Amino acid sequence: MAIQSLNEEQICDWSRQQKDAWRLNNVYRGDLAQLTVREGVTGFLVGGVLIATALYIGAKTGISIGIGLTSMIVSFALFRILASLKIEP
Repeated sequence: MAIQSLNEEQICDWSRQQKDAWRLNNVYRGDLAQLTVREGVTGFLVGGVLIATALYIGAKTGISIGIGLTSMIVSFALFRILASLKIEP
């Protein structure tokens, strides 16, 4: 199923309320869980490892690093690996 999106004219002309209503009717899936145990545990573990790494690098070098994008990439890669191994939640 292709991802639905607004066209350029709708983006420019519609109000915020119209865009929100369109998203609620066409994109949002209320029947799907928004947060699962698997996502919570993964976020906890990946976040813990990455924040420990960031604290270590900050303490040793004095340079702070952003870990937001890194955590998303690592989580996505982890889920893809688990899916390829046929390990489902």
